[in-house]
Amino acid sequence: MSDDDMSDMNDLMSVIIGQGDLTVLDELIHDAGLNDTLHNDGPFTIFAPTDAAFAAYFGDMGMTADDLASDADALAVAARALAEDPR
Repeated sequence: MSDDDMSDMNDLMSVIIGQGDLTVLDELIHDAGLNDTLHNDGPFTIFAPTDAAFAAYFGDMGMTADDLASDADALAVAARALAEDPR
């Protein structure tokens, strides 16, 4: 994605959606109920695994994105990690 494309995006969620290789992250953010939060002003810091990284992890763990999405505890941990201000 070029710098010009990035300047058209106003928030973190728009950047995630605009990337072609962050679809699993996008789905998990929606499943965790964080999409509206990440469409707002931050500051936010996020470590964004690519779809390939998720696929490797899920393969190693013997699970799928749906398994993670259906695990309310795991999503709650992810949501807290994304929502906390590290300062």
